[in-house]
Amino acid sequence: MAYVRKEDAVAVRNELKKAFPDMRFSVRVRHHSALDVSLMKGPSKFLSLFDDASDYEKNDMHRSLNHFHPHHYGKHESFVKKVSEIVHNAPGRADSDRMYFDDSDAQTDYFYTAFYVTLAIGKWDKPFEVMKKKK
Repeated sequence: MAYVRKEDAVAVRNELKKAFPDMRFSVRVRHHSALDVSLMKGPSKFLSLFDDASDYEKNDMHRSLNHFHPHHYGKHESFVKKVSEIVHNAPGRADSDRMYFDDSDAQTDYFYTAFYVTLAIGKWDKPFEVMKKKK
C-alpha cells in the first residue's frame, strides 16, 4: 500500500533546496499516499512551459508535469528528470527503509508502490511566479 510520511516530504524539500537554490518549491503529502511537488518561483525560462503568453496575463500560471515522459518538455527535460529523481530517491537516502519501488501492473489492476508522485509548475490557487534577477 502506498504510504508517505511528512519526514519524506522534508527530505525531498531539503534536497530540492540544495539542487536548485535559486528556485522555490512546495512539497506536500496528500492523503498519506502521494507527494505533491510544485515549482512556485523560478527564472523566466520556465514561462515557455505555458501554452501562450495570454496565460500569464490571466494569472493562469499552473501546469502539471508528466514525470514519466520528461522528453516532452524539450529544453526543460533535464530539469524534470532531476526533480523526479530527487522526489523518488530522497526519502530512501534519508532513511534506508524508505527506498522507492513500483511493482504495479496496470494490466491486472494491481497497484503496489512506495508512494505516488505529482509534479507541477505552480498550483491552481497560487500561480507560478517569475523571480526577479538579483543585481
